[in-house]
Amino acid sequence: MHYQRLALLPQQLHIVIQTRYYASTTSSPFPFPAHPHPTPHQIFHLPYNASQQDIKARYYELVRHHHPDSLSCRDLPSSDRQARFQAIAHAYDTLRGKNPQTGARRDWGEYADELQRRKKRWERQQSTRYDYAHPPRYKWESNADDRWKDNMILTIGIVSLVLGIAPSLLMLPFSVHKTRQKHLETASDYSKVRAEVVEEGEERRQSMKYRVETMKLQKDARDDPTDVNA
Repeated sequence: MHYQRLALLPQQLHIVIQTRYYASTTSSPFPFPAHPHPTPHQIFHLPYNASQQDIKARYYELVRHHHPDSLSCRDLPSSDRQARFQAIAHAYDTLRGKNPQTGARRDWGEYADELQRRKKRWERQQSTRYDYAHPPRYKWESNADDRWKDNMILTIGIVSLVLGIAPSLLMLPFSVHKTRQKHLETASDYSKVRAEVVEEGEERRQSMKYRVETMKLQKDARDDPTDVNA
């Protein structure tokens, strides 16, 4: 009854259902993927960073379990067994970097044409693109008749540079001497001001001392009774 119902379904859907059914009931530790278009890594049940040794070891295990004459595939139709075995072989060639049709090792895989096309397009864009950060340098060409102009421009530039620097170099000793003289004058003025401040402070101290003594004598005179009786 089950097979009669499957026979009424479309051929492609019938194959998908059979594949999922046998994949779920097989005793293989690495069952064949149930979806119709599995990737090589999904067929081998390996991550994308698997080594070549892991790929080779897994290939031997898949061949042992999914060989058309193995016991684990005895319930599958002959066409499905052959298709699975061919898919495993093609996946193994792909993971090893070989072309399944010719057996030659590919450097770019199945995306070589697309990569070359994108590379050429990028090169065309770079060739027509103006580099604002590094603009092209223009070559300065001059003949023998224009050399005197170049020499004159160079001479004028050197003379202008010398005239601009010479006054500063000539005035440097005078400016140093003048700065030193100002420094000495400032130090002398500071010493004079300090002496005046010390002298003024001494005078104030003597004046305050005299006033304190005078006030003390006046107080003693007021407190003395003999002076009052007199």
